[in-house]
Amino acid sequence: TWYRSHTTRTTLAHETCHAIDNDLESRGARPCRTTTSRRKTGFYLTNYEAACVTSPSRFNKDAVKQYIPAALRWGRYDLYLERINKGGDPMLVLGEWTCYIVDGETAYELYTEGLLIEQGNLRHLKSGHESEARTLDHGFGAVEFLIYSYAVGLAAEDLEPAYLESAEGRQFLELVAVFTRRTWESYCRLKPVMELGRAGPFRTAQFFTGYEQFRTSAAARPFRAFGARHFGRAWFDALMNCEAEATPAPPTPAPVPGVAHLRLADDDGRTEVATSGTITDGYGTYPADADRAVTVVGDACLLTFTALDLEPEKSCGYDWVEVRGAGGVSVAKFCGAAVPAPVRVNGDRFTVILHSDGAVQRAGFDLLYVCGGPTPVPATPIPTTPTPTAVPRTPEPTTPTPAPTVPPTAPPASLPKTLLNLRTDVGRTVTATAGTIADGWKAYPATTDRAVTVRGEGCAVRFTSMDVEYEAACGFDYVQILDADGVPVGRFCGDTLPTEDVRIAGDRFTVALHSDEAVQGEGFVLAFACNGATLPPAATPVPTPPAAVSERVQCGGYLTLAPGDSDVACELSRGYDVAVSRVELWVETPGVLCGNPSIRFELGDAERALSAQKDSWVRADVDVAFKAGGTMAVRVTNANRLRCVVDVWVRLTFAAVV
Repeated sequence: TWYRSHTTRTTLAHETCHAIDNDLESRGARPCRTTTSRRKTGFYLTNYEAACVTSPSRFNKDAVKQYIPAALRWGRYDLYLERINKGGDPMLVLGEWTCYIVDGETAYELYTEGLLIEQGNLRHLKSGHESEARTLDHGFGAVEFLIYSYAVGLAAEDLEPAYLESAEGRQFLELVAVFTRRTWESYCRLKPVMELGRAGPFRTAQFFTGYEQFRTSAAARPFRAFGARHFGRAWFDALMNCEAEATPAPPTPAPVPGVAHLRLADDDGRTEVATSGTITDGYGTYPADADRAVTVVGDACLLTFTALDLEPEKSCGYDWVEVRGAGGVSVAKFCGAAVPAPVRVNGDRFTVILHSDGAVQRAGFDLLYVCGGPTPVPATPIPTTPTPTAVPRTPEPTTPTPAPTVPPTAPPASLPKTLLNLRTDVGRTVTATAGTIADGWKAYPATTDRAVTVRGEGCAVRFTSMDVEYEAACGFDYVQILDADGVPVGRFCGDTLPTEDVRIAGDRFTVALHSDEAVQGEGFVLAFACNGATLPPAATPVPTPPAAVSERVQCGGYLTLAPGDSDVACELSRGYDVAVSRVELWVETPGVLCGNPSIRFELGDAERALSAQKDSWVRADVDVAFKAGGTMAVRVTNANRLRCVVDVWVRLTFAAVV
């Protein structure tokens, strides 16, 4: 893609860089495809090379801003950090960095072609290229975005350190090292050219003052330290000080020794010695009638699939990807589209094999691997029961060895707990004996569908907290539990805890949260126990909560209110004295012709008319007391200006009186 409408070559190169990045993610072969919630961003590296890097999951672009001091918020900060894609993926900052690097490299090409200079002075430009001179200061854009991109790394160190320690984070650091080298090489080539234009008609001041500020100021010290910490001080300082020619070639960044990225389409039959990296089938759809394999030599490796899309069959008899250990022992085989749990391969090597028949071909697979180090992922996550989309196989030793006699031991005092939340673990599958699952938000978001899966035999689930929008059939928002075959075994909503535990047959269960666009509650928390473990005891109800505790309760489902109607929104009773402090109404109208209705509520001795805004909460602060056992009944009536039928939700906030 070429944006030929741009009059300057630097701008054309910049926008074409973005177009190539976009194509890596969304068009044609889509080498940066992903079937998980974790975004992969494509980066054009020039010379027909590109990189695909997985984004951090625990912070967004807004969180990066706090790591950029005011003194280093230069001319492009407001547009790219404050206004464009607010709250978006932090990798978008690196996307601008790579294209501003291309800007600087293109500007230098223009200089070497003699298009920007006559008589040794940039003030005298060749006719027809006046606009190009103003773009020379784009050479500083790469330095500016080096700072903003290093801020992404500082945020990861602080907010998601496990990311930088993972194979995905090592790819990120490797990319940052490449961009760092290109940034300083481009800047240092342009520096003597810009010296000619100090008195010229275009901006050059920041090219020099900003550079000195980065090299020497206290504000930039964390960024210089980041570069030295991850890439080596000698290498980083030599580049920054335009002394790179006096140093050896840039070393591989320290965090990424032994990285090997393998593609079966190109590397079939290859063996690599590595400690981490990626393996993928290749480009786009894998071919028919293929048998391809790569081998990695490394001790005790953990393989984590990030995408899987192969022709499904119950026994994976058509197309499959297979993991084998040393000696060719089959460890696991997968097909279908369900991303499996991580695979542990003991021994000193593993092989990944892709097989396809002549019929259906799909997108293929991506996986990350890490060898030779401890990991928090369970060491034996692969079940032995076949499923429609994945049939792992238990390794079979060539010579049977009798199991040693192990004396019985007492069970541990407490089982290891797996803590999952749908905000950070969406789509994840884990093997666990006991733990908790929560929605992950103080109030879950609108229009969401998220799920996690737990592998374990004979599991039981007990809700310990529940506040999900109520509807008689749980048709709006709900928490749903599904068995190993995807069959629902329970759907829950409202603010009342289920009285019975949910028991699931089979070797796994899934917990899914669904919400529509209207009302959101506080969410849910549940405990689970599998493989013979017992659930924690149910909490004993406390008749009088502490005075500081405030409850916020949504009243039943919605009311359908027509002109002149009135109805009771909800009736609540508590075993202690309470004081209601707020009433909230949400009015959903089918269109602007309904006007802006005024809805009246009655609660005890409080009565108020609220002018309802379409699809938003309106609130009234009240002070209404109810005795223990008394019923808080909210009556909602139409006051005036209601010209059509509307749906009304009611929410109360109250606290105990002690």
